[in-house]
Amino acid sequence: MMEAVRNCRFRCAKHLLHLFRQKRYFHRKKELLNIRNKKGKTALALAKDSHHNGNIVQEMVEIISNEARLSLSGDGRLHGLANKSQFEKMKRLAIEGNYTELQLVVTRVNCDLPDETGRTVLSWAAESDIKPLEKKQQTLHALIQVGDPTAADVNGETSLHFAALRSKMHAVKLLVEEGVPVNISDSEGQTPVMWAATSPSQVASTVLTMVSMGADCTMVDSEGRTALVLSKSSALNPALSTLMQTASGVSPDSSITERDAKTTAGMRKTESQLSLTERIRNWNWRSNSSKRSSGVEDALRYNHLASSGLFQVFNICDYEDKSRYDLRVGSSSDVNALRKMATELSCEIEVFENQGHKEMKKQLKTLAKDSMRLEKHGWLICVIMAHGNNGKIVVPDGKELQIKEIVDQFNSYHCSALQHKPKVFIIQACRGERMDVQRPTDSGPSGDRSSYSPVESDILIFYSATEGYASYRGNTEEEVSPFIQTLCKVITEYHRTEHLADMLTIVNRRLKETPIESAQGVVACYAVPQIVSQLSKKLYL
Repeated sequence: MMEAVRNCRFRCAKHLLHLFRQKRYFHRKKELLNIRNKKGKTALALAKDSHHNGNIVQEMVEIISNEARLSLSGDGRLHGLANKSQFEKMKRLAIEGNYTELQLVVTRVNCDLPDETGRTVLSWAAESDIKPLEKKQQTLHALIQVGDPTAADVNGETSLHFAALRSKMHAVKLLVEEGVPVNISDSEGQTPVMWAATSPSQVASTVLTMVSMGADCTMVDSEGRTALVLSKSSALNPALSTLMQTASGVSPDSSITERDAKTTAGMRKTESQLSLTERIRNWNWRSNSSKRSSGVEDALRYNHLASSGLFQVFNICDYEDKSRYDLRVGSSSDVNALRKMATELSCEIEVFENQGHKEMKKQLKTLAKDSMRLEKHGWLICVIMAHGNNGKIVVPDGKELQIKEIVDQFNSYHCSALQHKPKVFIIQACRGERMDVQRPTDSGPSGDRSSYSPVESDILIFYSATEGYASYRGNTEEEVSPFIQTLCKVITEYHRTEHLADMLTIVNRRLKETPIESAQGVVACYAVPQIVSQLSKKLYL
């Protein structure tokens, strides 16, 4: 818990705290929150003393304080609930599928607030009948992106359990994709597929889909019953029973009784039968291994899972010489997208607006020399959005700054704190003047065509345009960057399962498949970014 707080790992900290809402673990909560480090500080004290971004620290303190106030009565209900009226409002908006208003009120602090039974807003939304489907998708995404999709009620029942019970397959798929273990069990040892097997809706396709996603139909609950036994005891339709037998590896003609199932109870340990320590260890493994889709050995991965990353964003949008450099009017929306992505990754982010040549160089040099700060982070991502040309960016006073100068500030010679750590530079700027149609770009006057590729390892540069080409901004009034917007969407969508190089490839593909249209609506060109990588291992964010 202290490690999660120290590194501002929101999801990990929230998950640990949410475990203690369950009746089976509630008695251990006080013990956890009162543990002190060598300096005598609790997790809450560490959060208050943190040197991370002020908003992040405040949110972490509020989350821990809210959980500390909760108490559990003899009838299994939670008391000391914070912001009841706010919870009810969010629940109503979520069930209605009012995505627009929900976005305005939901935050990382309040999104996982429980009701008296421990259920969250996401839990209610997952089982609801929101129509059309697009509205439900938007609502669930809004809650999942800021919350803990694994949060359970006092009985250990998760959003996935309720979605499976109501045969809400879109919610089931989304929750599993977002990291909820498909075989997660409640306090009775029942998994979501067991709930689906006893569902009044009798939808066989729900079980089939869950099995295809890895649901184990041979697991047993605390009474030794499998999903098949539960489906038979509920007298569901023959099609579902046959399907359950097939999924369990049992002949459809076999006769399985509850007694038969109980003989296997000792052969398979469900999550409900694990100790708290084992559950936490298993969840941490899942949290980390959910990013191991390629089965890569640890030796081929950057080992930084215990520490968060650092985002540095330099946005240059307003230039003194407006006859040469147009106002980059959509850049504020791009900055907001980057902030949202950093929040999703539980990372510290700093944004610097319209810094001059000397000011920007000083900021970069100061950061590179701040070893105490950088040693706390597992990786660095530096985003630069400006007008530019090959190998250069242009700052507000019209002076040029070589990309090489920026990157070299963080090599091993100048920045030992980031030695052997991945350093990523994302450049939203033109690399030339070639284009297929007259559109808003981030191009400056033509100049030197020499591009830069780092020779040192553990560095990746992601250019918004191929060498020699202009970098387009969108064809909307805001003129946002398709490159930055797509990058943020892809990383937010895939960071739990894919490493960075694969995510950037997805960005390239999406941009390649998305035409940039002229003012007349004619397909004019396709944006094709360029990846220049000297990373020596796979980087999972």
